[in-house]
Amino acid sequence: MLLVGGTGILAPAARTLVARGVPVVVVTRDRARVDAAIGASPLVTSCVVDAADAAAWPAAVAAQAAAAPLTEAVVYLPFPTAGPLVPVAAAVTGTVVGVLTSGAADPSGRGFDVPVGGPPPCTRVLLLGWHDAGARARWHTPEEVSAAALDVLAGAGAPRPAARYGITGVDVVHTLGRLQPWAGRPSH
Repeated sequence: MLLVGGTGILAPAARTLVARGVPVVVVTRDRARVDAAIGASPLVTSCVVDAADAAAWPAAVAAQAAAAPLTEAVVYLPFPTAGPLVPVAAAVTGTVVGVLTSGAADPSGRGFDVPVGGPPPCTRVLLLGWHDAGARARWHTPEEVSAAALDVLAGAGAPRPAARYGITGVDVVHTLGRLQPWAGRPSH
């Protein structure tokens, strides 16, 4: 299992997988963060690279796949392009879940950029909205995001047509929380 975001927003997912006995490869820019976020375990391998580094990222993913088969991946994408998913989709033999921020559904048209041509960059998408608490809307916690990502990986939940959110390159998305009205987003 390959996790991008496993020392941050997906750290609870990494801890859950390790507790279940699942080996994980955690992509990180700082090796020390892995032990701090997940704990030392022989089930955890660190892949020290920046997923936004277009030169180093594909080689790092290919090296991980060569060292041990990658059968699943959950990739947090806080930036508006699917480019980092392309090498993952090529290296992973099973399900690839792309976890996208609400910005991917930005109604102004500045949403998510999916490369044209080739296979889809992921097999499933989790689109992160916000928790609607009325006047006190908030972003989801790492625990909430991780639980939802693992559910989507397992095939749980009701997907919606991706076109509804202006996302191309995949057929359906799963959502966590609200995405409308756009003006209801929590302040940054």
